[in-house]
Amino acid sequence: GDLIFTGVVGEEWDSKGTSYIAKNGPKADMAVVGEPTKLEICIAHKGIVRATITTIGKAAHSSVPHLGINAISKMGKVIRAIEEELPKKLEGKSHPLLGKSTYSLGVINGGVQPSIVPDKCSLTVDLRVLPGIWIEDVKEYFEEILEKIKREDPEFKAELSMYSRQPPLDTSESHPIVQALKRSVNEIVGRMPKVTGAPFDTDASILANAGIPSVVCGAGDVRYAHAAVELVPVGEVIAAAKIFTLTAVEICC
Repeated sequence: GDLIFTGVVGEEWDSKGTSYIAKNGPKADMAVVGEPTKLEICIAHKGIVRATITTIGKAAHSSVPHLGINAISKMGKVIRAIEEELPKKLEGKSHPLLGKSTYSLGVINGGVQPSIVPDKCSLTVDLRVLPGIWIEDVKEYFEEILEKIKREDPEFKAELSMYSRQPPLDTSESHPIVQALKRSVNEIVGRMPKVTGAPFDTDASILANAGIPSVVCGAGDVRYAHAAVELVPVGEVIAAAKIFTLTAVEICC
């Protein structure tokens, strides 16, 4: 068989390189993404969905606030509702390697200056979702939360926009690429690797979503990613090269 190597751009931002390959080829039967796993084999990770809610108020001079509608105050209702309702919607499903879906209130913006009742306030929520949950599900969660507030507060107005990046990854441990990697790691480093899930996202899920079963395995520790001092042990880089070579020989020959 053929061996394909891709060196792609944009993984830290929009994964434009891997997204192009997933759409336009070349098409592979399986793939290994070399993100840092300390040479363990990652077969699952969460996906990223972000929701931005913008509350709409009415501007007025702060000396007569009753003439306006304070969008920041309305956002307070949204935050309380999210913290009360969203965990209930997320905690119903769990994954043996990933636990439960999580969320974080990430960015909030509102107001122009203290003397103006703010007419807009925006909040972006970052969600890390399990396999089986995706942007349509998350949108429905937030629509239900906003609709409940609206029923209780006739003045409440809000807009919702959704953004997704990498989908979740969930590759079977029995897949040939996993089994081949296990044997290769054992041969090179003298131990059977752990089969794990990861809290971070990778391009592997984009390939998997395009019908290319994928896993993550590589040199380095993700704890050093984005740190003040990033590092990868040279010994692990050499070991990874040997592991990839053995795996390619087994799969392709």
